[in-house]
Order: sequence, then C-alpha cells, then structure tokens
Amino acid sequence: MSPLVRCCVFLLLLSLSLSAGAQQFRVDTLARGPAIQLPSAIAFIPGSDDRFFFAERSSGRVRLYDGSVRPGAFLTVSVEDESEQGLLGVAVHPLYPDSPFVYVYYVRAIDRAGILERYRDQGGEGVSPQLLLFIARRDEATQNNGERSGSVPTGSCMSRSEITGQSRRTRRIRWEEEISAGRSCV
Repeated sequence: MSPLVRCCVFLLLLSLSLSAGAQQFRVDTLARGPAIQLPSAIAFIPGSDDRFFFAERSSGRVRLYDGSVRPGAFLTVSVEDESEQGLLGVAVHPLYPDSPFVYVYYVRAIDRAGILERYRDQGGEGVSPQLLLFIARRDEATQNNGERSGSVPTGSCMSRSEITGQSRRTRRIRWEEEISAGRSCV
C-alpha cells in the first residue's frame, strides 16, 4: 500500500473509533470578570478533580477554586504587569496536602526581577514565603524573563546558587546534596 492510502485508511479507522465511543464533553464557565482578572496559570490539587489554584497575571493574586471561586486571595504578590510580565506561574507540591506548599513565579514590581517563591498553605492562606530563585533583570525589555512553574519533583531542589552571572539556568540536584550544602529545598 502506498503511504497516501495508509494515511487515508488510518484516518478513516480513527474517525470510526472516535465516533463509536465518543465521550460527551461540556464547557462550564467557572468565573467571569470583573471577579477574575487575566488568569495566567492553573494548578490542580493532587487527588482532586474540582479543586485548583489559579494565578491572576495583572493583580498578583493566587486564588482557590473549590466548587466556586473563594472570595479572598490565597496570597497576593506585588507584580510588574506591563506587557508579558506579572504573576506567570503557580504549582502545587505533588504530596499536597501532606506537604502543603504552593509555588509561584512572578515578575516583582520593585525591581522587575523574576521571583520563584514557596508558600505554605495554612488554613487556606499562603504564609511563610521562602525565596527559591532570583533572576535579576538584565535589560528594560517587557517580555517575561523566566519560565513556567510546573510540578515540582519530590526530593528535588532548585538552588539559588546555580544562578551565576548572566545565566538563567537552574539544575535539579538531589535532596541530600542540597541539605548538606545548606541550600533551600522544595
């Protein structure tokens, strides 16, 4: 069979299988402005399909959705919100709630530096911020100068000391090496 015929047969079989067992999906609007301002990231709480944290880029608020949007912010950081800057990422520790940590990445208003911080969830409020990463602003550009937060691997660390000079890279180091060096660990 020619590649074109194989491709057509594959697409036909795929469409038949999808139509035979197609699931029905629906779109729900969970919240609208002005209550929500420019959502930029979402982090589902492990073990839950309907609870998640979300970040609002321009307000610097991290909010919790638990059946509905909770009225107050889980935490608020002071962000530079020009162009692509602001609160850009949120992640939840994979062992949450046993390890009740929420991570945020944002461009700080005072110096436009990229900041990665860890907050502890204490009764629905983000407390005890710990600086994990500082990325100094290198120029006056308004594009974001960092990366998205993702799932943080258990037993891994992000070391501030790995940021040297102009480098923006971090590397993950085993927990034991970081503890012995006295660096911040996730």
